[in-house]
This record gives sequence, structure tokens and C-alpha cells, in this order.
Amino acid sequence: IIPRAVFDVFKIRQNLKDGKDRVKIEMSYLEIYNEEARDLFSADGSNTLYIRDSKNDGVYVQNLTWVSVKSHSQVTKLMESASEKRMTAATQMNAVSSRSHAICTLSIIIAPLSATDENDGINEASEGEM
Repeated sequence: IIPRAVFDVFKIRQNLKDGKDRVKIEMSYLEIYNEEARDLFSADGSNTLYIRDSKNDGVYVQNLTWVSVKSHSQVTKLMESASEKRMTAATQMNAVSSRSHAICTLSIIIAPLSATDENDGINEASEGEM
């Protein structure tokens, strides 16, 4: 489901007028292991993550790395390389079981067209996560 959804996001961006300029897509990937959050995009894994709750922003992860992504293939490569950093350990049922939970987030921001351009149904900046 995830690869198809990501493919569709980039297809929709391609079909929007000036989509490559108006649509900004960023990605983060974190792991929760032994009650600690780890940034899977951090080069050395040393940045400390804090889970915060804000009245304006809701729940967010402070110090989490966000990467700007340009294609579904780039998302796939980033997920593969981040998955290699995940904690694994042997269990009685599986020799390389993941002992953690991973959260991959795509943030999508769509800017409106300028006032002189034909309206495509987006009158103000739209933002969402998946």
C-alpha cells in the first residue's frame, strides 16, 4: 500500500499546474526501540529526539531530520537505507526480528497558484501528512 500511495502522490503533483514548483514533499523516518525514539535519517544517530505536544502544532518530534524528496524512487531508496539502521534481535520465532516500531512520515505542502493564474481548486496553502 505504501509504495502505491507514494507513487500516487508524485503522480498528482505531476498533474497539478506548476506542481513541481508548488508542491513540497518532505520525509522523516524514526524508530521507537526500548522506549527511545531514534532518527533513522541521522548520519550517526547521535541527535536526541524529544516527543513534544504543542497547542499550535499538536504532537511532534523535536530534532527529527526531514529530507526533501523529489520522486517515489527516492522515497523507496531512503526507506531501504533507513530500514537497514533499524534494531533487530533474534527471537525464538525469527532470527532477525525487528524489535522496534518505525514511523515514516511524508509532509506535503501545496502552495496556491498566483492570483493571475487559472484556479485549480487550491486557494490557499494546503498541508498534510501521511
